[in-house]
Amino acid sequence: MGCIAADLEWMILPFDGTVTGRHDVVREALAALGHDPSGFVLYHTPWGQPRLRHRHRSGDPAPLVSFSHDGLWRLATFADARDACGLGVDVLRIERLMRVASSPNRFRRFVDRVIGPNQGRVSFEAYDDPWQRAHMLALEFCAREAVAKALGTGLRLGLGMGAAYGAHMPEIALYGSVDCPEVELRG
Repeated sequence: MGCIAADLEWMILPFDGTVTGRHDVVREALAALGHDPSGFVLYHTPWGQPRLRHRHRSGDPAPLVSFSHDGLWRLATFADARDACGLGVDVLRIERLMRVASSPNRFRRFVDRVIGPNQGRVSFEAYDDPWQRAHMLALEFCAREAVAKALGTGLRLGLGMGAAYGAHMPEIALYGSVDCPEVELRG
């Protein structure tokens, strides 16, 4: 448990979303992290998670990578694997949650399904402005998605996202500051 990305050498870079764009940003990040980009290959697991591996056998772990995109927003995150076992990032356009944030019933259903009915970090009444409510929902959703990506399991939402063995959103509990939450896994 603890703040994700604490004490890691890591970076976040935008990319254009194309395969070429992903490879370009991988090369840029590897060089910035002090690695020879020609020594690594970007591939995807059967479940779609991006991974780096050494072109030639090496005892050192390959750096970690995570991609996220939502419309025009595209983000890539990298970290040296010596200090971490997983890495996840997620972006979400806040406008996508405005309908949910504007309706008390939709808001409660979303919170019960994504955050969990007993977490209590988010309430409709705590924010006067729907934009503030949507912003908080986006932070909560993205944090859980990033944790699921770091675990390498994906999410289990019942919407065709993730695999049957994925993390169920309410099983990922967040505590503390919104900027750097503490994470607890349940279930």
